Amino acid sequence: MSIGQSFSDFKQDFYYKVKDFKVFNCAEFNALKIVLDGIRVDYVSRGPVKSPIIGSYLKFELINKIKRVLLKIKKTQVYSTSYLGSFSKYKYLISDDGRIALDAQGTPHSYYFDTLINSLGHNQCLHISDKIRNNKAKYHIHYETLINTLLYLPSNEHEKILIREINITYNNIVKSNYFNQKDLENIAFAFQNFFNKYKVWSRFLSFVNPQTAFCIVHYHNEGKILALKRKGINVTELQHGLISTKDVFYVFPPMTSSIINIALFADEIWVYGQYWKTVLEKGVEYVNKIKVAGYYLYDSFEGYNQILDEIDNFAEGNKIILVTTQTTLHQPFNDYIIWLANDIAQKKLPYKIIVKNHPLEKAEHYQILNDLKNVKIYNYPLLVLFKKSQIHVSIYSTTLFDGVRAGVPGFALYNEQYKDYIEEIIQSGVATLLQIKENPIEKLGNIKTAHPDYYYSNFDIGNLI
Repeated sequence: MSIGQSFSDFKQDFYYKVKDFKVFNCAEFNALKIVLDGIRVDYVSRGPVKSPIIGSYLKFELINKIKRVLLKIKKTQVYSTSYLGSFSKYKYLISDDGRIALDAQGTPHSYYFDTLINSLGHNQCLHISDKIRNNKAKYHIHYETLINTLLYLPSNEHEKILIREINITYNNIVKSNYFNQKDLENIAFAFQNFFNKYKVWSRFLSFVNPQTAFCIVHYHNEGKILALKRKGINVTELQHGLISTKDVFYVFPPMTSSIINIALFADEIWVYGQYWKTVLEKGVEYVNKIKVAGYYLYDSFEGYNQILDEIDNFAEGNKIILVTTQTTLHQPFNDYIIWLANDIAQKKLPYKIIVKNHPLEKAEHYQILNDLKNVKIYNYPLLVLFKKSQIHVSIYSTTLFDGVRAGVPGFALYNEQYKDYIEEIIQSGVATLLQIKENPIEKLGNIKTAHPDYYYSNFDIGNLI
């Protein structure tokens, strides 16, 4: 994906270029999403990449042998077989990305899975965390330790066969002439990531036997899904954020119908409300596989009186504009917040601005905002901040939909690269378009009113399991 290219343009270019999706067939699955992963993420642009499974198998095994030796020398933590085997009777497997929320007492809760785990029963759920984003997080298995335990073991016969199949498919992709050299390097690296995840998960699943696995994204996780499917484990994806017809990994076009059922999607997806089901039904990947689950995210944020008082002290009787930022977009957010802060000050409007950063952003990207007297950064729970906000601004974030639940009018700030997402959000009814040098205060008379029930139903596990 070229810099500045919209998602719609990326999809249009890809599906105009590729005519035969069977070229991506590999073993019993189709690697369309693996190819999309490589090109969309553009790993090569981030630095040198290595894809040892494409090419010399002996070199690949030698690399793994060296890594095994290094792990022993460094005394890197690994899991014992007895520890992994202790989870053999768990009924549900939870594959968590590691995002947690802290309640008012500082107790950690899995942001995506706390409600589900409580509903299914803690003693039934094997909780695996992909990343440790907070040292207070609670889980059974850390995926990075699982990698150290299993990834570098000598390949077994099933893994050798998969490597051969991947090389056959990769060579067919090269011969198709659909992609340039940079694309092919990205695709090769995506296959490497795919195989690595498959190997770790396939080895791990020899120790456990869950009936159902829950995850929050199907894309970038094709290796995990293949391992689960090969063991006959049902895979359920939970909606994790915005779903748009413009997405690269959702709402696949009809031309992919012939291969979509073997393209390593989850067996079903649970969404927040009817709106999201309607969006997904415009694609071919989850036909008759969508359940309206309701709002399952952790949102028990009571007892934050000290923080609410802190915001009141900052506001000094003024109203609040909340800006929720997004990854990779710190420059346009900073530019707009600085402009808006100056515009409010010059016009002497009774408002101040609070900013909540995306959990995966670096704080230093917004350090410049600390110099503004009428702006303050608060990385407290979103629902707490909504309690003190009268206006909400973002670009194309799911937080605009969350604002509807909180009764706070939303504005989608225009951004050329994400104009297609923004247009769909405006059409959804949850936000009003905001140009780069427009003040939302002056547009309050033209805001839309949306009903939250259409976007977020009540969660009820009884209707799902």
